[in-house]
Amino acid sequence: MMPKNVATMFTDCFFIVSFQRIILLKRISFNINMLPLVDIAVVGAGPSGLFSVLEAGLFKMNCCIIENNYISGGQCSMLYPEKPIYDVPGHKSIISRDFISLLKAQIAPYDPIIYYNHNVKHMDRLINHDREIVELCAYNNDDGSELRIKAHAVIIAIGGGKFIPRRPEIVDIYNFEGESVFYSVQDRSIFTKKRVVLAGGGDTAIDFALDLSEVADKVYIVHRRDNFRCVPEGLSKLCSIAENSNKVEFVIPYQLSDLIGDKVTKKLVGVIVSNTTTQETKILEADMLIPCFGLLNDLKDTANWGVKCSENGQNIIVNHLTMATNVQNIYAIGDIAVYEGKVKSILGGFYEAARACRAIYASLYPNNTIPSNCSRGKW
Repeated sequence: MMPKNVATMFTDCFFIVSFQRIILLKRISFNINMLPLVDIAVVGAGPSGLFSVLEAGLFKMNCCIIENNYISGGQCSMLYPEKPIYDVPGHKSIISRDFISLLKAQIAPYDPIIYYNHNVKHMDRLINHDREIVELCAYNNDDGSELRIKAHAVIIAIGGGKFIPRRPEIVDIYNFEGESVFYSVQDRSIFTKKRVVLAGGGDTAIDFALDLSEVADKVYIVHRRDNFRCVPEGLSKLCSIAENSNKVEFVIPYQLSDLIGDKVTKKLVGVIVSNTTTQETKILEADMLIPCFGLLNDLKDTANWGVKCSENGQNIIVNHLTMATNVQNIYAIGDIAVYEGKVKSILGGFYEAARACRAIYASLYPNNTIPSNCSRGKW
């Protein structure tokens, strides 16, 4: 089995073992600090970052991707792999994990190099043969080894940045995490025949509840008020299940209070909830708890990249026509990018990837005519 800090391609002939600092490319060895100059370095392997490889490939530009996590897909893989997506053209719905698999298969012909488990700390501007390029300095999250990549251009596609789940204020909740407390549904089979408490009133909680209602014995939806912040269709489906079976039960207006279980085995037997109006408490017999209270974003590294951010520091300001930032040769797309009229969506990120790659091609090859239609696949 390959170690976790292996950067891989989708072909069998290429991989990088970062802790040995040796790269193997079709049986040719390079020192990792002498990596060849790439056309585009993409920071982030979420949907927008992956799709950038396709758009770049249509213009015969090669890419590498630097990803902070161990796997591709961003939130689709890390937090919501079993969650259905409803706004992908050609699919009535598609599970997040399957969607990412299809994206990876789509870009495989372009042989992207992906450096997993690396965090980009800073970006430096260099001169290479009278042309300004960008050198990215990244570090392995496990052993701290340094990776330097030189690129003609950079596309930042980090979504909301590094993210961690927002934990409820329950004493000793850490003792049950990974066994009885989860913050996403990575594999719904582990919830089969279980009693599951879902806490939250957004789309994530409702989507998880709909999904788990098919395999769990019981699903509780704990929310502190009557109003839900979710797509009405999903809530309507869940209400219908609750009305016509005992598989789903809404616990309103309640909030999480405490856990009952064995801290040694990490096994839950119940979740204590309290009424937000009367403070009355009751026990829900449960095997699993999934708090769905959103994410805490970590974007502190962007301060070292020189790009201009929004006032709240949560987004990078770009030119909506080119996706260019205030720093030459650095672009941003997807949820991290902001401009007037911005709509956050997977499709919006794909459109922005196309915009950025066309702008980069025009910058690298100013004397070439940009094809009006580049949708034929690999040339």
